[in-house]
Amino acid sequence: MKKIVLTKENAKKVFFWMKFSIAAGNIWLFGGLILMFTLPFFIEINDPNAIFVAVWVIGLFVLSVPYLYLVFTVEDPNNVGEWLDRQSKKKTNAQKYKTKIETFDNFLSITDNHFKGKNYSQICSEKFENYNMYVYAKPIKNSWSSLFSALDLIMILRAEELTAQILENSTFDYTKLLESYYNETFDDIAYHINMTTIVCVDRVSSEFSKLMNGGAEQEFRTGRIIAGISFCGRGVYVAKNVGGFGITKYKKNRKEFFELFDWLIAK
Repeated sequence: MKKIVLTKENAKKVFFWMKFSIAAGNIWLFGGLILMFTLPFFIEINDPNAIFVAVWVIGLFVLSVPYLYLVFTVEDPNNVGEWLDRQSKKKTNAQKYKTKIETFDNFLSITDNHFKGKNYSQICSEKFENYNMYVYAKPIKNSWSSLFSALDLIMILRAEELTAQILENSTFDYTKLLESYYNETFDDIAYHINMTTIVCVDRVSSEFSKLMNGGAEQEFRTGRIIAGISFCGRGVYVAKNVGGFGITKYKKNRKEFFELFDWLIAK
């Protein structure tokens, strides 16, 4: 049997069957355990241990199918992880839109007015050497913990031109400002954090393009939207999701971004 050379075109089929097998195996194990403990109440079973062994043997076999599938159908299965890593790092061109907003001051003024009815409040506004930072937050509290159940954050970064140094410094300063404001380490502020970063520049630089086209990677507890505005070019850029994880979270946050900033996009 000729083996498959993994490509972007056939990867969906390969990983669909892997995910299907993993899901089926888990369902079988979970359902089998329930049956093992409930069946004796309804019918007489002479050897319950046999059912236990059968459930686990079949379940483990189904769970092993994805790996057997890789070994027997995919060329060089040991490099699948490397292939996935390469795919996640590939350039993904950002979505681009036109805007009628001409200056940053105009953008910030409209944003401030628009957020008043959206439960967002500005928690900090800081000026640094080569850039300014404005952070807005919408926390969702719960009654059983000091942590917020969720925290929606919007960070607006303003610089004439984005550089690697500004990007590195802003990441550190952003975390430091949040931890100082909430008096907690970043991981202890909320169970789930949705972070929207909007980089506002006068002109597009190579670092700006790299950030927008690099994509927004999602994490288990953290969702990310990365957007950018070039006032000279009158362009709005929104990075696509990368990494294949958290696509539902990304779509939800992307939808909320466009609902918040519908006035930004030229109709």
